[in-house]
Formats: sequence, C-alpha cells, structure tokens
Amino acid sequence: MSMEQLFEYFALFGGVEESITLDARLTIQENITHNVLKNFATLDSLIAPSYTKKAPFSNFLIAASYGDAKIRNIFRRSRIREPIGKEIIAQLLELDTISVVESREAPLKTHPKQKLKKALKSYKIQPKIRFKEPFYHFWFGFVEPFRSEILNGNYERFFEYFAKYSIALTSLVYEELSNALIAQTFDTRSSGSYWDKNGEFDILAFSHDDKIILGECKYKNKKICKNEWSKLQYKAMVSDIKPDIWVFFSKNGFSNELTKNPIENLKLYDLSAFKEFIDRN
Repeated sequence: MSMEQLFEYFALFGGVEESITLDARLTIQENITHNVLKNFATLDSLIAPSYTKKAPFSNFLIAASYGDAKIRNIFRRSRIREPIGKEIIAQLLELDTISVVESREAPLKTHPKQKLKKALKSYKIQPKIRFKEPFYHFWFGFVEPFRSEILNGNYERFFEYFAKYSIALTSLVYEELSNALIAQTFDTRSSGSYWDKNGEFDILAFSHDDKIILGECKYKNKKICKNEWSKLQYKAMVSDIKPDIWVFFSKNGFSNELTKNPIENLKLYDLSAFKEFIDRN
C-alpha cells in the first residue's frame, strides 16, 4: 500500500488489525463493505463491554467522535448532565476506551482576586476526549449511528456520510503521528496539539533545550502555500507564542515558493517523512 493508503486504513482499523483482511486491490469502500458492513457481528463483538453501545454511553461516544471533542461540548451534544457525564468518563477511562487530554493553556487568573474582562468571564479552559484506538473513533462516529440500517443491508446513508466526513478521521491520525514524529526528531519533553481562548494549533512542542516548535498539519489534496505560513504566524502572535522552529506537515507537498526559497527555521514534511519514522518504530 502507499503511505496515503496506510494512513487512511489505520484511521479506520487501527487496533483491530488481526480481525480484518484488507485487499490492496480493492477500494477503501469495498474493503469496508467486506470487513465491516457484511461482517458486522464480528466487529460489533469487539466493542466491549456491550453496554457501551447503549445509551447513555453510546450517546457520549458518538458525540465525542465529531466536533472539537471538548468535554463540555460533548455533554451538550449528547444531552448528558455533567455529573452523569463525569461518571461515564471515569468508566470509559477504566475500560481504556478513551483518554482525557488536558489543556495546556495557562490559567486566566494569576491570583484569586484578579478580575477578568467581561468577554472572558464565561470562558472555561477545557480538556478534550480522545479515543485510545482509531477503530473506536470510526465505529462510534460512522458505524453506530447507522446500526439499524446496516443490519438491514442498507448501506447508502453510511457511505454518503463516510464520503463527506471520513477525512476528519485520517486528519486526526495524521496530526497525532506528526506530533509523534516531532517528539522523536526534536527530542521533546512535551508535545501535542494546543488550544486556548484565541485558537488551536496542531503541534506545540518543547524540546529539552527549551526550543519551542509550533506547526500545522494539512491532510488535503492541495499543496501548502506561503499564505499558510503567514496565517500561522498571525495565529501565533494572537496566542502570544514565540516559536524557535516552525513546522508544516502536508499530505500533498508544498508550493514552489516554499520549496525553492527555503525559510529559515521552517521545516517541511510530506508523507515520505513517515516511511523512515515507521521503519524506526
């Protein structure tokens, strides 16, 4: 398989590789039909315990599979009250189904009596929910909502939804593996996505020699151009981040203005960068 295929299949079946049989000669839709839709009972049995496929757990997991994955927003989308939601999170953590990614944003108040601006009074620093295995994200985001139709042999709405939104699955896996590559390349003491009251960044890492690495990942069918570099600089300024090293990851490479006129301290990575990374790991 090509590196692109590896990313896309891992985003669907990461964690259940031994339970499926992929055929590189088939399309991804044909492989899904063979391994998931016509083999529903087998993969359904891998979602254990079975009560996670019923409300309120299923409501929470479906809501966690789309959007920004911030906990309060998941509670709102799933219509689950916070006390019950916290109990669900505790059980799912014990089952190793999800992880909680804490925000690295600095507290808004530096001392208890500090007064906040009116616009910030309702703002809450929130952690995010991540699925421990890509397969769980795929199942609850794409399969579980269409359970009854799939069991009746009707796959039309599933594939319509998959065609529109499956890029989000691969983009998230691309982002997470890009962070892993950065952590290894720069020997970081901390790395991962970052979000604050002003915006979000796919990569914010700190090396052991106190270098700040900031970047974005674009899993799209077009090259990254120099204007994306300008946008990233502006976002960094708004969030008051002063990077020593800037990085871009691009599925489809970079424009000539970036590759032929290299910018100091801007590192560019395409899909080929992952071949060596995968071989090392």
